[in-house]
Amino acid sequence: MLEITGAHIAQLNDEDLRGLVVRLCEAEVRENALPLSSVTAGGHQNAPDGGIDVRVELPDNAPSVDFVPRRQTGFQVKCTDMPASEIAREMRPDGELRSSIAALAASEGAYIIVSSQGSVADSVLSDRRNAMRNALHDCPYAESLLVDFYDRDRLARWVRCFPGVEMWLRERTGNSLSGWRGYGNWAYRDSPGSTYFLDDGCHIFSSDPNLSDPMTAAAAIAEMRRILASPRRIVRLVGLSGLGKTRLVQALFDDRIGSDTLDPSMVLYTDLGLNPNPTPLDMLQRLSANRLRAIVVVDNCNPGTHRVLTEIVTQADGRLGLVTVEYDVADDEPEETHVFRLQAMSDATIVNILQRTTPHVSEEDRRRIAEFSGGNARIALALASTISRRDSVGVLTDSELFRRLFHQNQGADDSLMSTAEAFSLVYSFDIGSPEGSGDELSTLASLAGTSTLGAYRHIMQLQERDLVQKRGRWRAILPHAIANRLAAQALARIPAHLLISEFQQDGRVRLLRSFTRRLCYLHDSETACRIAQEWFTVPNRLSNPTTMDALDVSLFENLAPLCPRLAVERIQAAIQSGERDEFLSTVSSERRNWISLLRKLAYDSQLFERAALLLAEFRSAEPENYRVDSAKGGFVGLFHILLSGTHATVEQRLGVGRQLLEDADVRLQHCGLEALDGMLEAWHFNSSHDPSFGARSRDHGWSPRTSDEQAHWYRSVLVMLRGLLFPESPHRRAASEMLAQRFRALWVTGLVSDELEQLVVSLASLDGWRTGWIAIRQTLNFDSDRMQPLLAEKLRQLDEQLRPRDLEDRVRAYVLVDGTSHIDIGESPSAGGTNVHSLDAAFGVVEVIGRELASSPELLTRLLPDLLRNGSGNQWSCGRGLAESTCEPIAFWKQCVEVLATLPDEERSVWLMRGFIERLQTNDPTTAGRLLDEAVNDNILAPSFPILQASFQIDESGAQRLLESLRRQRASAGTYAYLKFGRVADLIEPEVFRDIVLGISKLAQGYRVAVEVFSMRLHTHAHGDKAVGPILLATGCLLLEGLSAGFDDANGNIAYAINELAEVCLAGNEGDKTAYVLCRIIVNAWAGGRHEHTYFGDLVSTLFRIHPLVALGVFFDGRENNRYSNLEREFGVRSGSPVNSIDADTLIGWADANASVRYAQLAWEIRLIDANGEFASWSSLAERLLNGAVDREVILTIFGERLIPTSWSGSKAHAMAPQIALVEQLVDSPDSEIAHWARRQRDVMNREIEEDLQRERASSERFE
Repeated sequence: MLEITGAHIAQLNDEDLRGLVVRLCEAEVRENALPLSSVTAGGHQNAPDGGIDVRVELPDNAPSVDFVPRRQTGFQVKCTDMPASEIAREMRPDGELRSSIAALAASEGAYIIVSSQGSVADSVLSDRRNAMRNALHDCPYAESLLVDFYDRDRLARWVRCFPGVEMWLRERTGNSLSGWRGYGNWAYRDSPGSTYFLDDGCHIFSSDPNLSDPMTAAAAIAEMRRILASPRRIVRLVGLSGLGKTRLVQALFDDRIGSDTLDPSMVLYTDLGLNPNPTPLDMLQRLSANRLRAIVVVDNCNPGTHRVLTEIVTQADGRLGLVTVEYDVADDEPEETHVFRLQAMSDATIVNILQRTTPHVSEEDRRRIAEFSGGNARIALALASTISRRDSVGVLTDSELFRRLFHQNQGADDSLMSTAEAFSLVYSFDIGSPEGSGDELSTLASLAGTSTLGAYRHIMQLQERDLVQKRGRWRAILPHAIANRLAAQALARIPAHLLISEFQQDGRVRLLRSFTRRLCYLHDSETACRIAQEWFTVPNRLSNPTTMDALDVSLFENLAPLCPRLAVERIQAAIQSGERDEFLSTVSSERRNWISLLRKLAYDSQLFERAALLLAEFRSAEPENYRVDSAKGGFVGLFHILLSGTHATVEQRLGVGRQLLEDADVRLQHCGLEALDGMLEAWHFNSSHDPSFGARSRDHGWSPRTSDEQAHWYRSVLVMLRGLLFPESPHRRAASEMLAQRFRALWVTGLVSDELEQLVVSLASLDGWRTGWIAIRQTLNFDSDRMQPLLAEKLRQLDEQLRPRDLEDRVRAYVLVDGTSHIDIGESPSAGGTNVHSLDAAFGVVEVIGRELASSPELLTRLLPDLLRNGSGNQWSCGRGLAESTCEPIAFWKQCVEVLATLPDEERSVWLMRGFIERLQTNDPTTAGRLLDEAVNDNILAPSFPILQASFQIDESGAQRLLESLRRQRASAGTYAYLKFGRVADLIEPEVFRDIVLGISKLAQGYRVAVEVFSMRLHTHAHGDKAVGPILLATGCLLLEGLSAGFDDANGNIAYAINELAEVCLAGNEGDKTAYVLCRIIVNAWAGGRHEHTYFGDLVSTLFRIHPLVALGVFFDGRENNRYSNLEREFGVRSGSPVNSIDADTLIGWADANASVRYAQLAWEIRLIDANGEFASWSSLAERLLNGAVDREVILTIFGERLIPTSWSGSKAHAMAPQIALVEQLVDSPDSEIAHWARRQRDVMNREIEEDLQRERASSERFE
């Protein structure tokens, strides 16, 4: 791919060459969003053309286009070479300039001669352009005409810009890529140029939660075109075989359908069943590497291959789009994928297709075939092909039609039918080799009562009849409608115990899983259901979920659609067993599967209650804030009004919520609240849940069809919620906050405003409902302008009714609220303003309240315990107000200390006191200092003292208090972290700051805090463009030398801060000692097997760059007897091995001192490749290393290992392309040792690539 050259162009005949230029011009105008009608072409190639074969006339405001240089451009296309001597005769037949060329000149256009035989160098090209200009000697507008000559090589470059055009060229010249096609007739039995039937009866579902309603084919085409119009977009179309998926994708590029057609010149199509070469992965990587805009369509693409291809397409700078087609969809499609599920066609569309493809079939027969096909075009076409002109199927039964479809006028063959039945028992099978060595082939053949070779021949016959599809060595009987019917027949003719015995034998795990996957589509088969029931009830591997491994769980999931009630009972028994805790545990490897299955089992209203309660058990077993494969999303999703995945009524869902709320287990009560909260959701709905469940008809669950149904839902929920809001309810507070959270969305819908108003009035009479008032404020601030006037007026009345009146209510509403609520209690932001202004206004309101509170000592005493709990920014502002108005600051401070003493340690908060001491420092610094002096030694305040001291800029006295606090060691290291905020430590003298920082570093978990505080001081110097003095530099070095103390709680943030310290403090020779200590600490941690060293890759790079000889000595010396491990890999250095930051002469000089060891060490580290544009070459350092080595074989061996990647993204062939090119440069080396190594290395790398391609093909070819 992408190797089109002038030689390919030279193979075109006259007509194809002109067709190529037309396609290229059309591709250019499409890519630039210009009208396709701008391109016109003449008649037959040999007809008189007036000197112009292809004309482009762009609109007046059109932008410049690459190969179409002017708004008016004419192309003269020639299959012969056009030397300068021929150009004059072409432009001036009979000695006169062609009128078409003169017209182009008059319109300031361009005239271009295209030759498929010419391949000209610069000098020859110049001669031909001069000949074209000379032919214009008597044209009055000659200077206005641009002339050019496109030889075959230039035309090839143009072709390489458009992959779809390139594919067409390959097909025309007999150079097609195996399994790849450009735009054309991709679909099964589709005739050239056929019209796509837009089926309004066909339902297509999208994974987009905003498109929950089924779409028509026209709507789906428009949506897919919208998605794919932008690069890095992915569409996956799924549905049973024979429903017209491929034809639907083909329609995306058909300009006869709708608008905004996708450009056919950018599409490439392949079917994985055809074993394409290159593979889709390799193709995408080549297109990506050349930065080409293309949409790649991959048919029969299994989920695993889809995920790999998605990684390539979604690269940040990519220009690709991807469409994959498959008859199945995985539960874990990549998030970037837009999935569209195609359901059966309407009978009318099937009739239309048959009328076009088999016109000899009567209207009555077409209708009968459409009815039998079940909306499957493949089945309909196959059956119609068995009907002769005098034949009729109108009176045949379904069984007779099926036999006719199966035998296809070939005569009845019972042995063929038996083989088809047996092989349909599995979803797919491996045919192995025709000699019969494949175990799956022989196993299924024995069930069919035939030989392995006989079964193989039967499979080939079925494949010829389009009843078997292939992917490599894998086969599957398709469409599923046929396979399911054959499998049901097999179950009726083969004893069930024999099937179970055969598939459960050792070594047949894949066949067993495939067998149960087929069974999951046969819920109408009594035998299939009996098999599932037996497996679920008789004590064996599937009867006890608590003992199941991954295989057993997958079998259980496959069989669940056959007897869903029994599946629920088995899961319930597991949860009620003695192994309950292990089964529900978050460390259970199969937990995610059970959660997903229960969500599917809850679909039917009859099973909803039991399945939802079991799902709640999984949810209740999760710790707080648990997110990894949590059951919360699946559980709460069942209670949404949209995309719930269940058809349970609102009453059933409320019933489950009520049961959970009344349970004695507090954790299940919490699940009940989550369920109720989910039912109140009115705005944000999304679901990644796949509702498919075997062959059972499924959708995204019940949804309201009218606004009345929607209103009934929310009214029912609010009625239940009202019962939880009374004072005696244990859930009153949670229900109150829940309603406040959902109030805005519910009010804006306008459906239940009366009910909400009644609730607000009730709550107002109880305690004022402060959180509700804030919710009302939010709604007014953000939504009043787009609300119905009546609703807005009602809301203002509620705001007035709930607005706090007396001081206590105002304290509780404005001060004692969540830290995020203050945005809404100030004045509404002005137009164009931000919430920052609202925040400042809110803090101002709170400060005024603090002043008033200082004048109400009794109220202050009563509220003080709450004000000193669970602090927030609101308490800080309240403390400022108190400091402004209190007459006895010392008495108030002591009162706070006394109240704190009565509170549990974990509830104490000094935020109110921080605001108080900050304002007191401004108004009365002497008193503030006195209080802080006492706080250092106070038993209650000492643990929080650093927080209090960091409430304002720290002066000399404050710094001495911090030192005293450190000496007493009453405060934890975390409290000193407040010194890094607000630049409060900027004015501390360097010597004192040093003592404070080093003192913090000696506390338990203090090292990280010390580094962060010191790092912020460095930022202050950097932003102020102020030099860092020697004392601070020495302090930084001491901190760096103490790094080992920080390894226990190392993370990316602290590693970043330490590297910043090193950048500043290690500069110059003075940093040698510290650099050595740092290197030694890191190497010791690395050698000791501690994983924390991986955080410090950037620090290692800094050490090598600033102190190269120190770092080389510590990291390399003493490791002579051990195989070296690359620093880039060990430390995760993003920019490559840190060794490469050292200049080459320094490295070679260091290596020469111990050449037998150090050359090999550097061979593992240095950059081997220098990239220069599209070309790669050996780096100069690699060449110097090879030339100077004592033992070149050692160096070459190391180079060889490094040239083969140990990890890569996408195709290994693509990843190794630069390395192979590197080796190829040495194959013909005059140095025999190097040439021999290069040939051997090339063979090794090619074998690696071939093995990877085989693995990739094996993976992509599977049906499951």
